[in-house]
Amino acid sequence: MTSKEEKERCKLLSRQVKQSEREIERARLPLNNTAMHELFDYVDEKLSATACDHTLTHTHAFLSTAGLPLQKVITWLEEHGGYCDCEVIANAEEAWEEIVRGA
Repeated sequence: MTSKEEKERCKLLSRQVKQSEREIERARLPLNNTAMHELFDYVDEKLSATACDHTLTHTHAFLSTAGLPLQKVITWLEEHGGYCDCEVIANAEEAWEEIVRGA
């Protein structure tokens, strides 16, 4: 049987591991939070006017216009399920929010 102190110690260690993982994920973000938010807002706005064509057309347009590192951002988005503009919003934005909020 596990003592109350051991259970508390295990919970503390688990929280510390999760915090460390979040810090690593935050450090891997390709852009600062403001730029990430602006990217997602831009793509979402464009998709509200037109259907997704299953490419990263709007994502590329935003990154190019803003002079941001295209390949670095695209790689991160794809690692988080963003293979086209609608998936950038559905998957990568959600992943970013979890990283930022620490969920």
